[in-house]
Amino acid sequence: MTRREDLEENVRQSYQLIREYEDILRLSADPREKARARRAIEEQWALIEGYLNEHLPLCRSLATPIPPDIAEIAARFHEKSDRLTPPAPATSGSTYTIHINHTEETVTGDGAQVVQPPTGERTGGSLERALRMARRTLAILEEQAAGYTALTIPAHLRIELEEQRRKVAELKKAMEEERAC
Repeated sequence: MTRREDLEENVRQSYQLIREYEDILRLSADPREKARARRAIEEQWALIEGYLNEHLPLCRSLATPIPPDIAEIAARFHEKSDRLTPPAPATSGSTYTIHINHTEETVTGDGAQVVQPPTGERTGGSLERALRMARRTLAILEEQAAGYTALTIPAHLRIELEEQRRKVAELKKAMEEERAC
């Protein structure tokens, strides 16, 4: 079995585990069991992200198509899914429609290189990315806290939650100010 096939199998196995943990979330009435399932789901998504970080460049370098099921799973990661389909070779002066972070841009060129990044990448991309990651981190912390009562939650987890909530609020405010300009 090749490394590419190993990575694809790892992605499929992790995704199957995610589906099983989602069943636990739907069927269980125990909050602790649900919290454990949520943590396990996040861990599996992190593993999948790592596999895709290796798999996608490998497929590009080998000029190998990405299997549809892997592409569908990778769609969860916006940055990854936007680079799944390599651009088709083009002739000089052709017009192309490209998709980046679920936005559509039209460019004209020779198909070899984009000199200027699309508008969406030039403005606000880093703040949006930071806010998305901060929200994801906050969700993970809240899932961890769900396994405790108000009296038994560890101090470090309470502090991390407060700091992460503050960070999300600051990033939202910064994005609003950027959009106002």
